[in-house]
Amino acid sequence: VRWSAPGEQQRDISASELQVAIRRMVSAGDLAATLGGQADFYIQWETAWPKDRGSKAYTRTMRWREFDDSQGDLDIGYQRNVEFVDRLNVRPLLRWVDRGKLTVELYKYMGLLWGSQLIGRATLPLAGLRSSSEVAALVELKPASAALGRADRSLVGGAIFVDVAARLRLPLSNKPEKVVYSERWIYVDSQPEPQEHVLAREQPPAQVQEQTRASEQPQAPPQASAGKSRDRQQEEESAQLAAAAPPPPPSSKPGNSAHVAEAEVAKPSAAPTAPVQDEPTAEGIAAQMDIMDTTVSNAVLELELLQIPARMRDASDAKAASELEDLASAIKLRMSVVAAQVGAGVMTIQDYMAGVEKE
Repeated sequence: VRWSAPGEQQRDISASELQVAIRRMVSAGDLAATLGGQADFYIQWETAWPKDRGSKAYTRTMRWREFDDSQGDLDIGYQRNVEFVDRLNVRPLLRWVDRGKLTVELYKYMGLLWGSQLIGRATLPLAGLRSSSEVAALVELKPASAALGRADRSLVGGAIFVDVAARLRLPLSNKPEKVVYSERWIYVDSQPEPQEHVLAREQPPAQVQEQTRASEQPQAPPQASAGKSRDRQQEEESAQLAAAAPPPPPSSKPGNSAHVAEAEVAKPSAAPTAPVQDEPTAEGIAAQMDIMDTTVSNAVLELELLQIPARMRDASDAKAASELEDLASAIKLRMSVVAAQVGAGVMTIQDYMAGVEKE
């Protein structure tokens, strides 16, 4: 709700004029039965102000063919400005406008010799002009006999409605006018939400959530882990046997010493340990960035984002660290895009849950 600025006021209406607009006529019934045939017609409007002469005018004569082609919704587009307000002495008008009305009448045109026949009449109250610069309504025409106390009657061929409006440049009270605007906004936050808020909003099934978290945890290859534990066990058994065995007797023969030296040289060394996991490379990071472009789960994206600092510490060169920073920015951008798609209705909750289950 905000006040109307001077630049938003009606510029085609002077401060002393009233603009009467008859925009369209709508009939869902049989207008030919109402008019007594496929005849031409026009609409006349009238007000009782100013008191000395009043104001009256009428629209152009509309052909029956125009109404038939419009399929019951005829665009009239009529406007007329008349002198109505004396801004120096507005009190009499304020007293009259509380009960004043704009009368709208439908006439059947019968030619120059036969004149016109009144078909129906409707009124638009003008009390709203005291605090507003425009009053408008879709009024229903009633038969002329409704003025004699039979207001519940309708026209013979069905209801006929006229879209009519009365406008001023400023309200009669000369006070600022309230204008109500309805707007829709989409706000995209670049900062990721806390993980507990995201999980509470998504509410995925517990089993899918546990599987997603377990699949994202970095794990060593199973064969390497088994080989590493087996090598450690062999080393411990060899150390225990070496501690329990008695030391060899000293020998002064050169042949024995040479044989012992050859035995020590020929003694197999400890089994090689499991290979260390590869350090992050630019190609692997680029492939992971491509995967992030199709990921929709916020839980998966947040887990990847939390692992990036540790991976940056393990990076061996500056290029890999720079690639990891780009990957973090891409993950944050993907999270914002997914949130915007869900908020705008582009991605439904069914599509989101299907994407989470695939991941």
